[in-house]
Amino acid sequence: MSRIIGPLQARIRRYFGFSRSETNGTLVLLSLLFAGFLLVQSFPLWLAGPALSDQEIDMARLELLAAQLDARTAPKQGRMPAVEKNRDAIPAIHPVPFDPNTATVEELQSLGLPEWLATRVTRYRDAGGRFRVKRDLAKIYGMEADTYEQLAPYIQLPEREEKKAFAERRDVREDSSAKPSRAETKPAYIPLEVFDLNTADTATLRRIRGIGPALSGRIIAYREKLGGFREMSQLREVWGLSDTVIFRLEDWAYISEEPALKPLSVNAASEEALRNHPYIGRNLARSLVRYREQHGNFSSEADLYKLYTIDSATVEKLRPYLVY
Repeated sequence: MSRIIGPLQARIRRYFGFSRSETNGTLVLLSLLFAGFLLVQSFPLWLAGPALSDQEIDMARLELLAAQLDARTAPKQGRMPAVEKNRDAIPAIHPVPFDPNTATVEELQSLGLPEWLATRVTRYRDAGGRFRVKRDLAKIYGMEADTYEQLAPYIQLPEREEKKAFAERRDVREDSSAKPSRAETKPAYIPLEVFDLNTADTATLRRIRGIGPALSGRIIAYREKLGGFREMSQLREVWGLSDTVIFRLEDWAYISEEPALKPLSVNAASEEALRNHPYIGRNLARSLVRYREQHGNFSSEADLYKLYTIDSATVEKLRPYLVY
């Protein structure tokens, strides 16, 4: 067992920069997690009861089928057949000439409409609705076709609206909903000029086609975490930026030859500040802090190579952003 645990401890310490006590604690935690996983997987087996025989399963299926047949054939007490119920729901119409634009609930009920339907007609009028032709009454929700056909000869409205009245109503509707033209509401066009990517705000970035509020905010947030862009290729590290948008940014944005980057002190920065840098992350930040605690401050870039969790490519990317 020691032949397995020993090398495993060494690898964990090299990779994560843990101390001996942290490594032992990690191994104990992994062992507990594995034991808990096995316990959860075997828990359903403890709860399962004795398996049913094939004969018991067949009997249960037959009993279920018999219960379903009984439910279908048994008469339903206290319920009216659907056909009879629908017949009784059809009101007895006693039509007399009426205008649905002025009739009250009582007058509509006297025609044979149920109270809820008569109330719905008046509420439609109260909400600003108006019956212009006979067919408009049929549009009231709940108005049966048979009921409308019996009432239609007595509705004091025309069969169809005259063309003149329709044209006047259309003109009024267009005038009331008139909106200022696009030329009146569109702000004056301001030509786009080339801009510095490290000083541009969201308003400037959003003028690039394909960049909205989300992408512009994401570019600036990444720029702040990074400490400033050093080259245009770093835009490909911003999540969500397509190649097409990056090409447009390259046409309009530039980075000065000596950009004013915000340096990060590898010896004074906290572990959280180091972790938030896009090129460092959690594991490397922890290794940097552990190295400072055990060996003192970093004196130069060469000390970075003493960490097992860093490679030459990462050191190259961090070179413009770290100070010692």
